[in-house]
Amino acid sequence: MDFDKLPKEAENYLRCLVDVEESGGEDAVADLIEEHHGDYFTGTGDARAGESHNRSIRHLAEIGMIDCQIEPGCCAYGGLTARGRSYFDDKAEAERSWKSEHRHDYKVAAFGAVTGGILGLFGGAFSSQIIAWVTAILP
Repeated sequence: MDFDKLPKEAENYLRCLVDVEESGGEDAVADLIEEHHGDYFTGTGDARAGESHNRSIRHLAEIGMIDCQIEPGCCAYGGLTARGRSYFDDKAEAERSWKSEHRHDYKVAAFGAVTGGILGLFGGAFSSQIIAWVTAILP
């Protein structure tokens, strides 16, 4: 399963938006985005948090996680898209799939190691008999 993880900053912001939508609905998400984006441009609030929110808003809008158009002098705020709402479910599914695939790889590696160890022990224990048998077969 192909899954593109978000940068941590954008993922945290998306989690916040998903939580806001679950508790307050889609309008609450649009209001929060508008508030954070407005705080960034007016310079109110924490400057570092404002910059972080603005980067996350732009990134999430560019990849289609939120329905938001930000252009100079004009901003249209929407809510989460279906892709944004399902991101964390998709991420969990991708992690389960990855673990399942790698669990099989570990089992194969463990089987190979145990089999090789057992064959090595038998080869060492019966080396003189094996050498005698091979020299008897070869001219």
